[in-house]
Amino acid sequence: MQATELRESITSMGRIVHALLLREIRVRFGQRRIGYAWAMIEPALHVGVLYLLKLVVGAFTPAHIPLVLWLASGIIPFLMFRNMVSRIATIAKGSQDVLILPPVQLSDIVIARALLEFLTSTLIFVLALALYTVLVAPLTIANPLLVAGCLALLALSGIGLGMVEAVATAFFPSTKPLVDGLLRVLYLISGVIFALPYLPPEYQAYLSWNPLLHLFENLHAALFAEYQPLAYGSSLTYAAICCLLLVVSGMALLNRYRTMVMANA
Repeated sequence: MQATELRESITSMGRIVHALLLREIRVRFGQRRIGYAWAMIEPALHVGVLYLLKLVVGAFTPAHIPLVLWLASGIIPFLMFRNMVSRIATIAKGSQDVLILPPVQLSDIVIARALLEFLTSTLIFVLALALYTVLVAPLTIANPLLVAGCLALLALSGIGLGMVEAVATAFFPSTKPLVDGLLRVLYLISGVIFALPYLPPEYQAYLSWNPLLHLFENLHAALFAEYQPLAYGSSLTYAAICCLLLVVSGMALLNRYRTMVMANA
C-alpha cells in the first residue's frame, strides 16, 4: 500500500511540475522568439566584451587555450548560476494564481524554475561548444562526466542561495541588492574569466575559500585536458559540501517560513 501511495504521489508531483514548467516557459519567453534569442545573446555579449579586453584578461588565462573558448565555458555556467538564484529568490512573485491551488507547493515551483533554467543553460552551453567545433576547431572534452557534475553543483548552489534569498527578502527587503552585489563580486573572483594558477600567489589562498572557484577550476580542467588547476583551488569535495549545506539550509528555511515568503509575493 505504501509503495502504491508513494508511486501515485510521485506521479502527481510529476504532472504538477510538468504543468508549471510549461507555464514558466510561456511566462519567461512569451510568445515572441526574442525571448529565446536573448537567452543566447546575453552570454555572447559577455564573451564579446571581455574578448575585447584581451590585453587585460588574457594575462590571467592559459595562453594555450583559445580565449573565446575559455570565456564562453565560464560565462555561460555562471549566468546559469546567477539566473538560478534570481528565479528561485522570486518564486512567490507571479505565482499567486497557482499557489492558491491545494496540490501546488512552493517546492513544485522551485523544481519547475530550476529545471527550465538548467535545461536552457545546458543547451546553450552545448550549442556554444558545438559551434566552436564546427566553425573554428575540433574540441575534445577531457572528462564529460565531470563537466556534467560541475554544472549540476553550480545549479544546486544557485537553487540553495535562491531559497535563502527568498526567505531573507521576506524579512529584510534590502537583502536583494546585497545579493545582487555579491553575485557581481562572485563573477569576478570565481574563476569565470581567469585561471587561478595565473594569479599572483598572495591572492590564490584567499580566493580558494570561494567554493564556486573550485567548481570552475574543475569545470575547466574537465573541458581542457591541457589545463592543470592547483590542488588547493580545485577540491570538488569542498565545493560539494558547501553546495549541500546551502541547499539543506535553503530547504529548511523555505519550509519553516513558507507563509512569510508567500505573503511577500
